[in-house]
Amino acid sequence: MSSIQLPIAHFNDVYRCHQKYSSPTPRPSAPSSTDKADKKFENQDRFISAAQFAHTLLTARAGWQDSKTKKDTKEGLVLFSGDVFSPSVESTITRGSHMVPGNHDFGILSNIIDTTTNKTPESLKPFLILERCGLKIGILGLVEKDWIATIPSFPDTFEHVSMKDTALKYSQILRDPDGPYKADIIIGLTHSRVGNDIALANEVGAVLGQDGKQEGLDILLGGHDHFYYIGRGIEGWENWDRPEKFPGAEEDSSCLVIKSGTDFRDLSTFTLNLVPTPDETHKRRYIIQSVDLGKHHEITPETETDEGIQHLIDSLLSRVAEDLERPACYTMTEWNCRSTSVRTDESPIGNLFADILMHAGGAKKKEIQADCVILCGGALRGDSTYGPGQINLGDILEILPFEDPIVMIEMSGAALWDTLESSLSKYPAQEGRFPVIAGLRIVWDSSLPPLSRVKSIHLVTHPKNKSRPTSPGKDSLKILVKPREDGVGIEINAPKPDECEVEVKREKGGQMYKVVTRDYMAQGYDGFEAMKDSAYTSMDDENGQVMSTLIRQYLLGATFLMRRKRLNDYIVHSESEEPTKSSNTKDSSGEGSQAKSTQSREISTSWKAIRDAFLAARNEHMSSVDAVGGEALRKTKRIPHPPPHTSSSTIDSASAKNKVDQNRVDVNGQPRQTQDMKFFVQGRNRQVLKELGDDVAIVVPRLDGRLKDIGRK
Repeated sequence: MSSIQLPIAHFNDVYRCHQKYSSPTPRPSAPSSTDKADKKFENQDRFISAAQFAHTLLTARAGWQDSKTKKDTKEGLVLFSGDVFSPSVESTITRGSHMVPGNHDFGILSNIIDTTTNKTPESLKPFLILERCGLKIGILGLVEKDWIATIPSFPDTFEHVSMKDTALKYSQILRDPDGPYKADIIIGLTHSRVGNDIALANEVGAVLGQDGKQEGLDILLGGHDHFYYIGRGIEGWENWDRPEKFPGAEEDSSCLVIKSGTDFRDLSTFTLNLVPTPDETHKRRYIIQSVDLGKHHEITPETETDEGIQHLIDSLLSRVAEDLERPACYTMTEWNCRSTSVRTDESPIGNLFADILMHAGGAKKKEIQADCVILCGGALRGDSTYGPGQINLGDILEILPFEDPIVMIEMSGAALWDTLESSLSKYPAQEGRFPVIAGLRIVWDSSLPPLSRVKSIHLVTHPKNKSRPTSPGKDSLKILVKPREDGVGIEINAPKPDECEVEVKREKGGQMYKVVTRDYMAQGYDGFEAMKDSAYTSMDDENGQVMSTLIRQYLLGATFLMRRKRLNDYIVHSESEEPTKSSNTKDSSGEGSQAKSTQSREISTSWKAIRDAFLAARNEHMSSVDAVGGEALRKTKRIPHPPPHTSSSTIDSASAKNKVDQNRVDVNGQPRQTQDMKFFVQGRNRQVLKELGDDVAIVVPRLDGRLKDIGRK
């Protein structure tokens, strides 16, 4: 018997039908930012669509041979490893009307049993047998146990069976030479983290060099992780370079594992080169000799589009497209929402959202102020980068698509410790439970065993009144804006706030802490069992609002306050800068270089500024700034001056100069520490910065060391 070539296309974890394109530089597979196409469009918003993904997939499939036995069938397989459409902006707005009727995340679910029937849950299949290229191919669907904790609707009567035991059980059934199926190979479609995929591959023989004498699976095609990964049993993969070290993949020496990215951005195509085993003493009739012609297809704005599918997408989403493009804020720093960032470390965007939610329940005098916020990295979606520049309403909904309410609960010190130990226990796996915090300062050690990594937890308070400083300047960012011919250079100097830290002791009695979190977490899902059964305070599952609404509420309030101010309310001063070229030199905006100057601005980041914004949004008439509620925002005359601060406190530019030196010392008279950042705004965004400075809220997400890992080198 000769070898057989089986072509396969694989993808996983797809959500958004239409999305803003950002160059995926953190991923090993990313094209260089110096590509000509990137340079041509570097100053424009660019988008990709599921219709481009469809064209890529259909083009690859068209190259396969037609089936000799089945009409309209190709001699290959298109396989999908779970998670489709939700959460996403589209699913939030269309309420699922854009989904295919009868669609399931898993049509095949092999290792979940309904204990009321002792069978696979109704409407799902325990396995599938397909025939391609003269082969009988078994397909299993396997999920890791941790996946169950992320499903609020998971029935109590459903029971998880280990992936290994299930794989070996069905291998015996499907490969039985005297049985009804006589499978030649078995493919596992998994929905689990890369570390669990690799462990399973080693346990069930999905490795290169398998002799075929043991039961098991031949190859694993995985989902759940939102990155691209090719196991070390596979060589020569086009458009993907394997890094020397890959977190979670330390036990991979020769595994046949493929994980195909996320979100209609990535597609894998490859061919299994299968050779028959010599005799009937082997459990497996065929083994994988090699995986050939492997290619990572990365969807870019230049990828050709399937017009039929694009028309369908446009017709479904056109009614909301205009509102989603409305500006929500302007960010001076990048929002990195990739899972490699928000699920493994402290992130600027996580800090910003958590700081805002500290005041979600305390913007009114009679409401209770939170002690801290504990969210999870899995709440921040999009898996892309946004800004620096304008952030639209669609971006906010894309990043925050979940619809469970934000609540406030009371927890003991012991429960806080247990919660944070659990949320840090899965690192380096990119689990959604990774913590996003405010009001706390945590020191942990990722090199220690899980559930023993937290070294200390402190509540961050102000020495006098347990709140952040409220006076202008003392808690403000100093921003230097230096116009350049090819853009605008921006340097940010952020003084360390005046604060003190109170230790949170790991004890069940004593002080109780008011914690803002998602109701999903408060119900104990995704590893947050320590939160379960905690008492609600001022915000519960009935009166709490969804996270995207609260963030937008803050941004609307901040915008409203900015538009209420006049020039003498802004903290702005300028310092002359000598022109670098002759006076007749023009910069990219058409202005002479003599007009260039270094502008210094201060934007208040105090917690009082956040509270003021919430109060404005809740108590003022917001139609003039509500991006969805009317056209007044776009019609109001702009004030052509640099960005203002967001606090309601006022100070004129002359007094600002007198206060600069005073603001360089803390409450003890010691020099204040600063955290500096530098970045660059290019091309189109340079003009946007100028135009939107007084039009929408300006935010500056940044790191401040609130989640410090002492074990990571």
